Amino acid sequence: MLSGFSSFNNRLVILGSSVTALAVVRDAYRLKMSPLVFDTVSGIASSSRLATSLIVSAPTEVFPLLKKHAEVHKLWLLATSDFWIKFIVDNRGQLDELCEKILHASDEILEICLGKQKFSSFCLQNNIPVPQLYTRLDIENGTPETFSYPLLIRPAETHSSKKLVPKAIEAYDYKQLLNTIAQYDAVGVEPIITQSLLGKNLIQISVGVSRNKRDSNVYAAQKIRPLPEACSVGSFVEVIDDAEALQVATRFFDVIDYYGIGELEILKDLDTNQYYVIEMNARPWVQYSLGPYIGCPLLGLFVNGEKQTTLSSKTAAWIDFLSDAYCCFSRTIGCVRLGKISIFQWAKSLFHVKRCAYLCLLDPYPGILNFLKFFYRK
Repeated sequence: MLSGFSSFNNRLVILGSSVTALAVVRDAYRLKMSPLVFDTVSGIASSSRLATSLIVSAPTEVFPLLKKHAEVHKLWLLATSDFWIKFIVDNRGQLDELCEKILHASDEILEICLGKQKFSSFCLQNNIPVPQLYTRLDIENGTPETFSYPLLIRPAETHSSKKLVPKAIEAYDYKQLLNTIAQYDAVGVEPIITQSLLGKNLIQISVGVSRNKRDSNVYAAQKIRPLPEACSVGSFVEVIDDAEALQVATRFFDVIDYYGIGELEILKDLDTNQYYVIEMNARPWVQYSLGPYIGCPLLGLFVNGEKQTTLSSKTAAWIDFLSDAYCCFSRTIGCVRLGKISIFQWAKSLFHVKRCAYLCLLDPYPGILNFLKFFYRK
């Protein structure tokens, strides 16, 4: 722990200890807050020397610990995963009593963002562009010719799937559609069925936002790797200038009256210039550190009213080095190895890297630990 850390007045309680939490820890320290990391497992953020890490055996065990800290410091609360967002929804009353601020939207808005079916329905009702949505009733009353294949089947609530089913499955005919739904039903996971966009000429856009009752900071970035068909977390993300994507996102934030930090995921069809809103992460996300670097404060908007400036760099990129190397060079999915991008394109992109998932000179231990775990994994 660094000198002067414990003297910071406000303490940011960070629920979760993932790489996302690690990015928030570092930003909170920059803003002169004392990060307290709570989780039921010891993740990479627990190794940061900038934070105090408290591991509990059950989520509800955070309450006596929060009460103890609340007696001395003002507590601000921020969840960094859907699991902990659900915890806030289920325990909002108790948390309100202990915390000065909860940096999240209302329970109603969080439940819309957590549930893909509710999210798609909300967007359709408010003329926000999303892929075509099919309900259970549509499937039951439909015929094999009713649907425009392929269809995409995903867990309706990501935080409850518990890896029992794949993150996304495409169905190319009616029989495969019914079989996939039966697979979901067998493990008690509710599916959401939508038009699949994966065969189109797509790019993935991430719109980061920090929004309070008066101001908002937003920026757009493109998930360069993995490619869209992987349906996976970005390993290389680069800032882009896309006014239309920001316009679509800002309209969504205004309609839902969003409060807090979050990421809206958008797919853009390059052939038709059509934008499709896919989902809203109503919390910090893995590439969180890119925003503050380019002049788009996220946590800073709430701490000291930091407002967005003209973006300092239009070529700034974030990378998870080890995941990106696997994405590019693995035998099974490597986009360089399979000829989907050239090795020159990959090498050129590295010159744009300004922020890393794990590496940080001020906080070196998580980066060292990540490399050791990677190279000594069984």
